[in-house]
Amino acid sequence: MEEGKHAQVWRKVSLAGMLVAVLLAQGVASLRCFSCKDFNDGGCAADRIKMEECTAPRNICLEAITIVTIDKHNVSAAIKGCDIGIAYNGSYEEGLLSRSTRRVKVHTCSEDLCNTLVIEDYLEEPPLILPGDRPAFTQEDIDKYFYPNATVSSVPKDRECYSCISTSRNQCSTQNAAVVRCPDYAQVCYQGIGTIVLGHQNNITLPYFLKECTQSFCSGNYGTSSEYENHTRRGSCCHRNLCNDLELTLEPNGGPGAATYAAPLIVAALLAITSLL
Repeated sequence: MEEGKHAQVWRKVSLAGMLVAVLLAQGVASLRCFSCKDFNDGGCAADRIKMEECTAPRNICLEAITIVTIDKHNVSAAIKGCDIGIAYNGSYEEGLLSRSTRRVKVHTCSEDLCNTLVIEDYLEEPPLILPGDRPAFTQEDIDKYFYPNATVSSVPKDRECYSCISTSRNQCSTQNAAVVRCPDYAQVCYQGIGTIVLGHQNNITLPYFLKECTQSFCSGNYGTSSEYENHTRRGSCCHRNLCNDLELTLEPNGGPGAATYAAPLIVAALLAITSLL
């Protein structure tokens, strides 16, 4: 009889333990977040957003979007989902010393389904910083610094460059890119590859192609980063009308954002000869 009582007590204790475990599990249920990835393709449109349960160590819901605009054309990347980090909320816009602007919005939170930013609405908002409005060196300042020995008549004032921004290389070819007259503050032609990265553990990477007018103190490379978002550019600058006319490609082993240019055969031959000297 004693053994039967012990068995009954043990079963009751085991059942109670299981009940406590279930209750505890319910008390620490997984965080749920809205989830989507948008590679400039509408992937975060309202009808394409899903829901996911976060697994350790992912402890927050993330939503982030970056929009880069050149002459009213843009590329964008966006993400929603589980990630790792702390609560954060940031939104900013910047001019990139050129005809382009970049808008960024990042939000993280730790409540169920709290990442509710409507990506489509943010995409439709116009940029606050317009190329003609941004502070810049005057053309006189640029002339004195970059052309100290030039006569007034020899300093370029009416540069024309190809202008485009796209995730498609073909859209930035000379056949499809627009030709624009550069403003006084941006008298250099630029061509390159940009890369947007959003998120930490859960992330997306979007490379894109661009050509534009830019400032005279142009650098081929550019990079900036903030919480859950970074943006880089690799390319080259030139100082003749429509000189940003090379075909842009991604290096096979260079990773996103690495830019190369399909140069004419004669240029390639000269480079090869130079390397042998």
